[in-house]
Amino acid sequence: MMENIYVKGLPLPGKLVEMISSGRWQAPKNKDLIKRLGIKEVELFALLNLAGIKNNSTQLRKLAQDGYGKSMGLVSDGSKILMTGYLDPTKALVIGATYSDEILCLDYSDSNNPRVVATNDTERGTRWVVVAEKFEELVNLLEL
Repeated sequence: MMENIYVKGLPLPGKLVEMISSGRWQAPKNKDLIKRLGIKEVELFALLNLAGIKNNSTQLRKLAQDGYGKSMGLVSDGSKILMTGYLDPTKALVIGATYSDEILCLDYSDSNNPRVVATNDTERGTRWVVVAEKFEELVNLLEL
């Protein structure tokens, strides 16, 4: 049985830990599957290992603290988000990204069973959209 792993105080889904450990947590070779997430730069998209999840999640929190929250669709006060399209980085973990600003996160704002959200650029700046209600749905969506 796999032990629980926490990053920034948030539990990683057991399936994600298992996939990272076994080397199966990799972006699909079929780039059309990545497009399902709304990712535009599919060639630059990567699913992150444990160190990448920790580092990128820290950076996302830092962006909000440094005043970039509004343009990135982030709120940094730790409160429950009342507006659709915003993400509290203290309740999120980055699990995938491109080398630009396209990001895939586990969103724990409602529970310890996170939904999966991705960035979506709009005229008002970056907003977050739900791409899967549960992590297992993401695995199925990407055919991993």
